[in-house]
Amino acid sequence: MEGSPSLNPADALVVLGALARHDDRSLMVIRPIVHEGSIVDGTLVWFSRAALAANPEFAHGRRMSEAMGARTPQHGTMQAVVAAFRTPGVSVRRGPFPVVHGGDTRHLVLSVIAEGELLILEYEDVTETVATQAAAANSEIHFRTLLDGLDAGVVLLRPTVEEDDTFADAEIVWTNVASRRMWLNQEGLKPGTRVSDVYYDRVDWLAAANEAWRGSPVTRVLAVNPDVAPWTSATETLRRIGDVIVEQTIDRTHDQQLLERLTDLDERFATLIEDLPLTVLVARVGTDELTFVSPNAERLTGHPLNRLRLVSQWETLVHPDDRHIRDHLVDELVRNGQCDGILRYRRADGSTFPAALRMVRRQNSRGADGFITLLTDVSEQQRMRERIESGDRLETLGRT
Repeated sequence: MEGSPSLNPADALVVLGALARHDDRSLMVIRPIVHEGSIVDGTLVWFSRAALAANPEFAHGRRMSEAMGARTPQHGTMQAVVAAFRTPGVSVRRGPFPVVHGGDTRHLVLSVIAEGELLILEYEDVTETVATQAAAANSEIHFRTLLDGLDAGVVLLRPTVEEDDTFADAEIVWTNVASRRMWLNQEGLKPGTRVSDVYYDRVDWLAAANEAWRGSPVTRVLAVNPDVAPWTSATETLRRIGDVIVEQTIDRTHDQQLLERLTDLDERFATLIEDLPLTVLVARVGTDELTFVSPNAERLTGHPLNRLRLVSQWETLVHPDDRHIRDHLVDELVRNGQCDGILRYRRADGSTFPAALRMVRRQNSRGADGFITLLTDVSEQQRMRERIESGDRLETLGRT
């Protein structure tokens, strides 16, 4: 190049000598042997210390075919040399090539450039890089195999991020087996497909995905759409992992059906309890909150149900003169697992009523789980008994 500095032959030899002693790269210079316009071999002109260490057979003036033998992949080397020879000044890179050296297999990348009548070759050892890539590939295969075994649908998407760190579209990178079962459009799950082209709720999805991209996983309930999915209920969680968005979709159809059945049973149970002439309270041992209160408790006490959700709230309704009876009943419950008695309770209007109380402890495989209390208003029975007792007294007085 015009104006470029150049070295005279003597200085060039000094520079090459310094490189040979101090450069750790595997460099060599060869003069190609050309026959009828094609390279058939090459003569070693110069090589670095690292190149000599890797190839003890190297010697100045020796043929490349003799010096390198079968340890270096001749086919790949010749391809690179021929390509560089045909394009002077343009670096040609080939590899990695596996090479057996000292009983170990190394992986080398070859770079060749033609300068004048010479070819400069550099072998770069990329064994560790190849091993890392292989380990990463195996890990990815193992990871994807695990994801394919999940019941949840998993989709990996890479967003097209703008300068403000938001995105208006994303591209599918990979999908697992379950995701392909969960969506009817199989073409829309292929890698390279964009959200803007196939997602039926793309506006809502992009809003949730951008929130997840900023670091907060988002879970949303998907709307039922029989045109795109066979399920009737599903939840979707979006989270960011590295430079991708992971979309996990779980079919909740069975859960929804079970919930509907339980709700139906709960409504029937509540109706049944409402029609019974007693009030049912269910509690756990060691907690104040009741797990169930009969709806008719409001009619029994005159208090709203939200004032009857705690054991302690029911204790305050016991008439002060009967609290010692309540304590005795609790002691009996602890000893025998059940107890029976009558307590007076105060209504919201200040009046009192007698209630027959029966408490039974519930047992399971882990021991006592809680207790059930049955309350029955016995006001009418008590009045009738008082009338009978009053009549008996009058009859006795009349006989007397």
